[in-house]
Amino acid sequence: GRQDMEEAAALMGGGGPWVYGADFDEQGLLHWLGTNGGTEAYVNPHTAGRVVVTASSVHGGDLADFIDHSYTRGKFAYTDTKPGEFIVLQLPALFIVVRYTLRATDLIFFPTAPRSWTVEGSNDETEWVVLRVHADDTTLLTNTSTASWDVNPDGLAFTHYRIQMTGPNAYPGGAQHNLMLAGLELYGNCGLGPGEIPTEGTLGEIAAAHTARVALAEEERARLVDIRDAAVTALADFDAVLATYREEEAVAIAATTGFRARVTAEGLDGLAVADVQELLHLLDVLVPRATLEAQEISGLALVALTEADMAAVFKIATLGERRRLSAALRRLANRQGFEKQATLMWNIERVCRWLAEEGLAPLQAGFRAQAIDGEVLLTLTKHDMGCLGV
Repeated sequence: GRQDMEEAAALMGGGGPWVYGADFDEQGLLHWLGTNGGTEAYVNPHTAGRVVVTASSVHGGDLADFIDHSYTRGKFAYTDTKPGEFIVLQLPALFIVVRYTLRATDLIFFPTAPRSWTVEGSNDETEWVVLRVHADDTTLLTNTSTASWDVNPDGLAFTHYRIQMTGPNAYPGGAQHNLMLAGLELYGNCGLGPGEIPTEGTLGEIAAAHTARVALAEEERARLVDIRDAAVTALADFDAVLATYREEEAVAIAATTGFRARVTAEGLDGLAVADVQELLHLLDVLVPRATLEAQEISGLALVALTEADMAAVFKIATLGERRRLSAALRRLANRQGFEKQATLMWNIERVCRWLAEEGLAPLQAGFRAQAIDGEVLLTLTKHDMGCLGV
């Protein structure tokens, strides 16, 4: 009744904050109201008159069953199956919900958990503020399962909270819109958030607001310390992994550097098939190991390869790529290293621009197709003109 709600409002003014620990623990607001501030055995707060539950309809169960804290087999409530069904929970005083928990029903023949719904707040049941939207949320996987969600990121205080279906529940085929629940719990603090102290009221009320603010600040500090400690631990673990990665990277780079130095100093004659694959990779030519083994491509064979061989064996399609590989292999065979000698350092597009400047724009397509850059341009012969469209 009204007196019960007024007493509950006074009770809330001296309590909290209600901090989430686990689903349906004994730290939520509704359990706290159900125990009259922790002084009595639990009674459903709707039954005790300390909150009021209403619904768009009640097809089964009692209104109190929507929000019950304790699980009892077969004890749940559900609305009709029309779209948009909802329940409203009226609290005795302003309350900032920051997290809430739901329990699915225990129907054994088919799943009924909500999938799409909204959580909304109001102080007059006319204007509602959406605090969280759930769209095809499968967190409540099975019947009797529980789940919790953060809500109300702006920290708004309301006396009425509504859970409204916006789509079908988990019933197969998507044909049922019933809101079916076997429990609800709220976590948060009274309408005065951190930093808000009433300017009117009794000294006791003002002192209680200060105490609540300190408690919230201490809670937030503890949370930040936990995050910091976890981050420090994670950072130390990551630094150890990163150190290992760097050591392995240094070994790999040293091996590659050593291989390049050996080829530069000794040429290609002594390379085995595995060495040839490594060399071609350094030259950006990817040839399967099986192809090299099947063709017995050692360093000596590599020196003897013609551009026709490169097209047939290595499947190098363009004249430019074959010509650049030939030039690189000649340099290495002559122990001149991996670096290009003095040449025309034009990329393919610069070559095409030069063609346009010389009135040869129709040749650009052929030069692009054959990947002709400045280095290859200087090596072209009349025998190459056919594949360039000349």
